[in-house]
Amino acid sequence: MRWLRFLIALAVAAVLLLGNPTSASGDARPGCKSVVKVDKDRTISIEIVCDQSGEAGAAFTSGRRVCMFGKSEVPCKSDQGTWYSPRQCYISRVDPPPDFSYPAWEGRTTGSLYYCRLSGLDVGTPMVIWIGSSTPPPDPEELARRAVNQMQLKPITIGIVPNDGPDSVGLVGMPIWLWADSPSDQTMGPISRSASEGGYTVTATAEVERVRWSMGDGGVKTCTGPGTPYKLKYGITESPTCGYRFEKQGEFTVAARSDWLVRWSGIGETGTFRIYLTQNTQVVIGELNVLTVSEGS
Repeated sequence: MRWLRFLIALAVAAVLLLGNPTSASGDARPGCKSVVKVDKDRTISIEIVCDQSGEAGAAFTSGRRVCMFGKSEVPCKSDQGTWYSPRQCYISRVDPPPDFSYPAWEGRTTGSLYYCRLSGLDVGTPMVIWIGSSTPPPDPEELARRAVNQMQLKPITIGIVPNDGPDSVGLVGMPIWLWADSPSDQTMGPISRSASEGGYTVTATAEVERVRWSMGDGGVKTCTGPGTPYKLKYGITESPTCGYRFEKQGEFTVAARSDWLVRWSGIGETGTFRIYLTQNTQVVIGELNVLTVSEGS
């Protein structure tokens, strides 16, 4: 009889761990904790109490910009001005501008005149050039960020077993599966967009390099790619791509941070910057105890 009780407890725990392997949506949802009870007739029952929420956040970081003078890299800004790739020089507005009889206007009455200084040279009278726009060329990194805004990037939809449902409880030491549920261009990439201003265009491409899973118990798991969705046929096995094991019981907030790398190019420059998008969910981890029930009790 005691072995029967043990098998029942083990079966119930396995069902709670593996049952309903659906993903967390990220919406506010009740979180769960379980209480195991043994009734007078020796029936084992599990009571689930839920109270949970999820939230998403984003952070941006500056990156690297590259400007080229022929095949050599030069600073994109210097005390000589801002690098202007079409003329391969640093430009700064002529202020105040000369009247329209000045030769550089070439008969025009619109646009602006700029000093054009060659890289590393700041001697003598600088060249004066005409640029059709009345404002300086736009900052290409700013255009790249506008292009990224068009992408409407999102944090991943968390896939996890056990999930954050009221009937799903994991076990200490048992394999946990982690994945991006239904990955798309907006949640994993790659995705490309362009932004233009004043006749200038910058194109940006964004892609998730890795997902950093903070498990809530102090542990961190970093995975490349979207991970492998769990299916019941896999049973109690390790995830082949992204998994974890809890070493203690409790209710934990799991945060999945998508680390995006954005590469951009335009107006004679190239560069990169990073975007971090985070989604949270809750999991409950219990500890399997062997219940020994005396037949005479």
